[in-house]
Amino acid sequence: MIYLKLLRESFLFAFEALRVNRLRTLLSLLGITIGIFTIVSIFSGVDYMKGYLNDNISKLGTNVIYVSKWPWVAEGEFPWWKYIQRPQPSLEDFKALETGLKNHEYITYTMSLYGKTIKRESNHVDYAGIIGVSYQANKTKSLEYSLGRYFNEIESDAGRPVCILGHEVADGLFPNQEDPLGKEVTIMGKKVKVIGVFAVAGSGGFGPSIDRQIYIPLNFARLLANIKSDGANQQIIIKGPDNFNFDEMCEG
Repeated sequence: MIYLKLLRESFLFAFEALRVNRLRTLLSLLGITIGIFTIVSIFSGVDYMKGYLNDNISKLGTNVIYVSKWPWVAEGEFPWWKYIQRPQPSLEDFKALETGLKNHEYITYTMSLYGKTIKRESNHVDYAGIIGVSYQANKTKSLEYSLGRYFNEIESDAGRPVCILGHEVADGLFPNQEDPLGKEVTIMGKKVKVIGVFAVAGSGGFGPSIDRQIYIPLNFARLLANIKSDGANQQIIIKGPDNFNFDEMCEG
């Protein structure tokens, strides 16, 4: 009985202390609540960033090599004066790697032109990126579609005027959920037929988002711009087998 009495008196004492010191109690509870909320928010943010980075890395591919003039990540004092002297990877480099590398699965050459305006009747999208890609681009990059398809080999080799629109570009040129497939848009003064629309990708952690880009066959892109003199950014993408080994893939 004495233990019950002590327990009862302890509860009464605590309740009385809380009642008398209401402001102190409120501030204490508020501090504890804020602390718990902060800790939960930090852990949630870390988990989100891990998932975000893993998702972007998985899209790039863990068995993929990118050959380009500029590095993706600048560490410390960026020595731009060194990188600006490096040449862009050329079509000749691409062809040499395509025939010289014996242990790769797919290889792609891309040229990118940014800051372009895409038009369709009275609608237009400014500051879009035009990406000219060789045929195997859908093998070296993770591409998802909401409508349509990728280029077939004949369209790619012949440089047919066809394109795949990023989600934002499609929404800007074809408002009110209009079906863009089979319609024409104007790219750098040329009429181009829409054969596909990419799924929403969101902002990419590595490079510009595909949502504001337009993919066209490389051989058609070469008719629109001079790769060497029109400010195009070039890149070679090489995808290795699942049991990727860098040294083995680089063997001739």
